[in-house]
Amino acid sequence: MIKYFFLLLITLTLFSCKKEGGESNNIDAIKAEHSEANSKMEDTNTILGKEQNLKKTDTSDYNKRIDEENSKKENANNIQSSEQSLKETNTSNNNIIVDEEYVKTHTFKNLEKELIGLTFDSDFKFYDNIFPNLYSNGGCLIDESSITEGKEYSLSTLEEYDDLDITKYVILEEIIRKEKGSFIKILDVLKVDDETLELLNDPVVHLDICFNTINGKTDLEVIAIFLYEKEEEYFTTVYKAWRASRITRKITEISVEGIVVTEP
Repeated sequence: MIKYFFLLLITLTLFSCKKEGGESNNIDAIKAEHSEANSKMEDTNTILGKEQNLKKTDTSDYNKRIDEENSKKENANNIQSSEQSLKETNTSNNNIIVDEEYVKTHTFKNLEKELIGLTFDSDFKFYDNIFPNLYSNGGCLIDESSITEGKEYSLSTLEEYDDLDITKYVILEEIIRKEKGSFIKILDVLKVDDETLELLNDPVVHLDICFNTINGKTDLEVIAIFLYEKEEEYFTTVYKAWRASRITRKITEISVEGIVVTEP
């Protein structure tokens, strides 16, 4: 009987020890799970922190780009304002009727820009009165056509002498006819460049207006620098050309291809 009692006691003791060992293992497992969870949470916080920093960087870059765009727009507006101011300055001559008194009180420093927009009586020899060393070589009337809506246009050539230097100009003009007489309005001014002037230093190289053709068709708007060949009736060696357009009311350089000078 006592023997069985001790066996029972030993069995209960072993069972108790096994139970305590199992609980200990469970606690260790729980601790491991908590540790792993904390580690994952730290990783998550780290990732969130990086994302937040990245978001701040992206926001900063975005704001920087917006500032740059605004700066570009402001610069563009400033340029547009300057161009508008320049345009207003260039067109401010539109209401000026030039006479002898105006010429006496005004100093012309840049004919290429200052003449544009000025209007003068056709009887007033305006060009001969600007400078004592500026001479008009005459001009020609550009025939009326449908593209000009009945308006008349002409071209004039000028030469300015300064010691041994010569500057040449071609002037596109509108002829305004009124009851009290005719007026000339200067639309655009071509100042012949230095390279072309070098060509014109050769006595057989000429500047021609109003007597040109392109591909066999008369084109009175063409201004040409050409080689004069004495024995020839037409002149096909053209070095440079411009168009005095009655549509744009501007003088612009064009290709010399197909241009023939018919009457220098």
